[in-house]
Amino acid sequence: IKNKTSFVLIRDELEHIKNYLHIQELRYPNSFSYKINVDESLLECKVPTLLCQIFVENVIKHALTMDDKLHVLVDIEYDTTNPQNNMKIIIKDNGPGFRKEILTILQQGENISDQKEEHIGIWNVRRRLNLLYGNDAKITFYNERPTGAVVEIIIPFIPT
Repeated sequence: IKNKTSFVLIRDELEHIKNYLHIQELRYPNSFSYKINVDESLLECKVPTLLCQIFVENVIKHALTMDDKLHVLVDIEYDTTNPQNNMKIIIKDNGPGFRKEILTILQQGENISDQKEEHIGIWNVRRRLNLLYGNDAKITFYNERPTGAVVEIIIPFIPT
């Protein structure tokens, strides 16, 4: 594990997300809703700075339309496959989901770039997770049925 400034408490990360979403609610009234679920005992654990924020911003950027109400869920819990050592962070929405070609690239762990934009945020998160945790971190991308994109991150549990 690297230096202290690479991490924030989950409580603080979630506060930043709430502030961001509140600003977006002011910009796009009645266009989306959100829910944040977190196991209370994890609030004082440390996560890499802006780990969840990047993906929440991507939901608003890529899934928000004025046609359908978007719902964003951030769920932070113990990883049931290894609850003593890992936590699971899930960010999902009910939007159209990842485009097939983007999802394939994400699932293969490749860097995404296209004519319009580079997805530097996703690349940056992957890189930081690798630097901070090595093979102990895992990030998974998939589409929910019937609709929605899901990002699932499993990282080692770091209490304060």
